[in-house]
Amino acid sequence: MMETDVLNSKSKFLTEQALSFLVLNALLAALLLLLFVYPFLMGNTLYYRDISHNYYPILQFMKESLQQGQLPFWNPFLFWGTPQVATLEPPLFYPFAWFFFIFDFGPALIINLCVHYVLAAWGMYFFLKSYCLQPWAQVYAAVAWAFGGVLISLYHMHPLLNTVVWIPWLFLCARQYILAESHNKSLRLMWGLSFSLVLALQTLSGHLEIVYFTSLSGLVYVLSLCSNKVNLRSVTQLVFFFCLGMGMAAVQLMPSLAFMPESLRGTGIEVEEAQYFSLHPFHLPGAFVPRFLGDLLSLFNLRPMVGDAELSYNSLLNSVYLGVSTVILACLSGFKKRKETYFWFGLALISLLGALGKYFYFYTLAWSYLPGFGLFRYPEKLFIFTGFALCVLAAFGLDFVYHSSWLKIRVALFSVFSTGFLVLMGAYVGSLAVLRFLIRYFALDYTFIQDMSVWATMNANALRYSILVAFLFLLTVFFLLYLLKTEKIKVQTASLVLLTLVSGDLLYNAKSQIWFVDKSFYELEPATATFLDQHLSSQYAYLVENNELIPNYFLPMYKDQPLFRYEVFGLSHLKDNFGILYDLRSAYGFLPLRTWRSNMFFTAYQAKKIKNTAFEDTYFSLLSVKYRILVTPTPAELELVKSNGSYRQLEHFLDTDSYVFENKGVIPRARFQYQSIVVNRPEDAFQIWSDPEAVNYTPQNRVILVNSAALKQAQQQVPSQEAQLKQWSTPQFENESAQTFDVRLENNTSGYLVLSDQYMPGWKAYDNGTPTPILQANFLQRAVRVGPGKHTIRFVYEPPGFALGWKVSLFSFGLALLLLGWGVRSWKRVQDPLKI
Repeated sequence: MMETDVLNSKSKFLTEQALSFLVLNALLAALLLLLFVYPFLMGNTLYYRDISHNYYPILQFMKESLQQGQLPFWNPFLFWGTPQVATLEPPLFYPFAWFFFIFDFGPALIINLCVHYVLAAWGMYFFLKSYCLQPWAQVYAAVAWAFGGVLISLYHMHPLLNTVVWIPWLFLCARQYILAESHNKSLRLMWGLSFSLVLALQTLSGHLEIVYFTSLSGLVYVLSLCSNKVNLRSVTQLVFFFCLGMGMAAVQLMPSLAFMPESLRGTGIEVEEAQYFSLHPFHLPGAFVPRFLGDLLSLFNLRPMVGDAELSYNSLLNSVYLGVSTVILACLSGFKKRKETYFWFGLALISLLGALGKYFYFYTLAWSYLPGFGLFRYPEKLFIFTGFALCVLAAFGLDFVYHSSWLKIRVALFSVFSTGFLVLMGAYVGSLAVLRFLIRYFALDYTFIQDMSVWATMNANALRYSILVAFLFLLTVFFLLYLLKTEKIKVQTASLVLLTLVSGDLLYNAKSQIWFVDKSFYELEPATATFLDQHLSSQYAYLVENNELIPNYFLPMYKDQPLFRYEVFGLSHLKDNFGILYDLRSAYGFLPLRTWRSNMFFTAYQAKKIKNTAFEDTYFSLLSVKYRILVTPTPAELELVKSNGSYRQLEHFLDTDSYVFENKGVIPRARFQYQSIVVNRPEDAFQIWSDPEAVNYTPQNRVILVNSAALKQAQQQVPSQEAQLKQWSTPQFENESAQTFDVRLENNTSGYLVLSDQYMPGWKAYDNGTPTPILQANFLQRAVRVGPGKHTIRFVYEPPGFALGWKVSLFSFGLALLLLGWGVRSWKRVQDPLKI
């Protein structure tokens, strides 16, 4: 009889497990349809933030390169050329990113998002399944994780989203590997290989800091699973599978690590810069109040608060909403004394303190003492792990409710839910009281309080409504759980109602964070871009200067305008990366791993640290900047350029309030120069640029070279041969592609072929087929030494680390396949020991 009851109980559990998974997929389909698919089918497209000014143009460039049969190793359109694949973002070798290389950008982005939100939900579901929780608790946490404000905020940074969704999958594989029976070697091997594959996918997806934080927290998690005694053998074997996963990703990882010293990270990141995107404490109530700051426009319109000038625009996550019920259920998990909850509470707390960044000293300590931590920026990303941990705890809490009697849990329910009510009411009453007090007594003394008053007045109703929604939702959940535990309704009915309520709650919050515009948005071409397209050649570049201090940058009047992004952010299209779409070389741009050489000089110019006008003229001439575009300049800035005799105004475009100036002293991208200045350190070139008149330096006549082994080798290979009457032809480009081109030149004296193209390891040069060293010229450019005669100089680029990386990846995949074959064979022997 007992055996029959066990079988019936097991059958019921499996049926409920299958039903719950079916419900999960139905909810995923409904939410994705409402959030992304339906708006797209209605003729709209996503565009906000990094989508349009970063991923769209760069992915289009990568797609075109692949269609031409070339891997996009080098992007010639930013900074006079910069490594593309090595920047990791957008990734090239991540399989789920290949949608962008098959479909148009709009549908590819929708497909990418849908696939990864499903992967996020499935990962959480199967991870919690390994804990043998009640199936409906697994579904709850899966929906809360995938469609909470944290992951929804990442829709405009899809490479970051792609990395984050693999977090629960990694924890699942690590857990199953450690808990697998030691004698079942084939099963452990399968989970170890799964761990390697998931780690490789996460590494290839584009955000190494998430890989770092996942690995760090995963290591602690694995140690916590090893009971009272650490199983060194299991941990060591898991380290092997970790290395195997990194080996699979070496084709992407090694070029990125090789490029890192050349990026801004190569010069070191100061703690102030690392903390730039810190989670403001003012945003924390948004974790359990939907649309706490209203919609996305309201967030941007939030002026500096409590004296913090960065609060209104320095936010990586548009929403941190986890769900009021999620936070409450996570608290309930503490009443069920399970060893597993200790780790998750610890992870939630530590990652939250880290996410506060500059607002709490914990991040500074980690940055100072934790190895590798100082390489990464933007503390707010750590809140992703807070959300993940709280969703896991919410599943534990709901499982506690499902498996406990009303008599046992009513004290816990009353205490936690009443605390939630008090917090919400306190937030409502307290915020109004504080605002009224500050406005009444201090508004005239402090500008930021006046800004706060304006913002609060505009959003008072939205705040009241959001808190009221959270309050009523919490009350409804409590009543539903009461009905469930007093057996007024069945488990399935209560679960379906709860999941419907939670899905609606998350949908209500998410809809305010996702912005669409008409599909024609990506077909718009600003007049400035049309002008540059008609006047620029591959010999010259342009540079857009945008006045960042635009008054009333975000205004409510734009809320209902379908092309809000174009009207307000249209300026940044040219400022950042949109020149790529028109094959226009830019002297600057925006990339996640910007090179420190180009950034050093542009920052000095942009910040006006160099007051000498000669520096400005030298800067633009050296970079072959023919057209200087000023967007929404102040009258003083406009007059400063107009009064400079080195420029003449050509156009004024009203659509973006842009002024186009031509640099009359521009020098071409390729030139022959026989006079040089040799400096001992690359940074010494900066001193010459700062005051070029002091050493009689002009970029038209002299090249600055770094005293290096390459220079000595070049001088030995090409001895000095000076003609009395020096003559040379204008260098001509031939057979040019993104990472290969020829330059033809004829000269009668020794000298240097100087290119405006950015100096970067990985470039090789061949003079009439003979290898010749590439020299660092003018600190951030490249040159080769040439003797008298006719020259065809070929330049070829291959990212450092790639040749070794693809071999390591190939070897790692081969090793994984061998281990997989051995594991399958061992598994079959276990299943059929008589079979030989």
